[in-house]
Amino acid sequence: MIEKIVDTAKVVDNGIMFIANKSVSAYNWTTGGTKANLANGLLTVAPIMESSASYEKPALALINGVIWIFNSHVSQERNLFTEERESRAMEGGMLDYSALVYTNINIILGYGHLASGIFISQILVNENWNSLSSSFFFAGQTIRAASHFVMRTDYLPPKKNILSRTKDKLTDLVESYRKQPELSPILLTDRNYLSGEILT
Repeated sequence: MIEKIVDTAKVVDNGIMFIANKSVSAYNWTTGGTKANLANGLLTVAPIMESSASYEKPALALINGVIWIFNSHVSQERNLFTEERESRAMEGGMLDYSALVYTNINIILGYGHLASGIFISQILVNENWNSLSSSFFFAGQTIRAASHFVMRTDYLPPKKNILSRTKDKLTDLVESYRKQPELSPILLTDRNYLSGEILT
């Protein structure tokens, strides 16, 4: 029984991480940004959704906003630190212990926020809160969980975004065309090609 639960959990986790890796790869290819950039962007959106869950109670919304913004700030700083360590480790062909520790922390936080979103949003429904409030909170916690899953993906170095790369390629094409040698005109004479005799 326990083995089946573990196997199911692994399948679910592999599915989530497959989506996360594909998302980071697409983000890196289009924008040139790294996984920390994507994760931190998600962490910027999450507090907006989480605090909006209390939109009917402005004081509570303000308190929730401050708490979740601080939570996001701490996570964002940790994400930048982790990515820097991963980058250095990759350059040196080594593994970074602190990065591995934060990866394990992200596993806990990712599923923790996902569970929190499901559990607390259900409590809000049972306590007769507006259904929109529970939806906001669930969305915010899901986005926050997604940021932690993103930080578990493989590190991809930053690069130019797709527009800049396209512009560079067009510029290279134009420059290579300009560098092509000009064709010099050839003087043609009237020639009898059957006899080889030049006609005057």
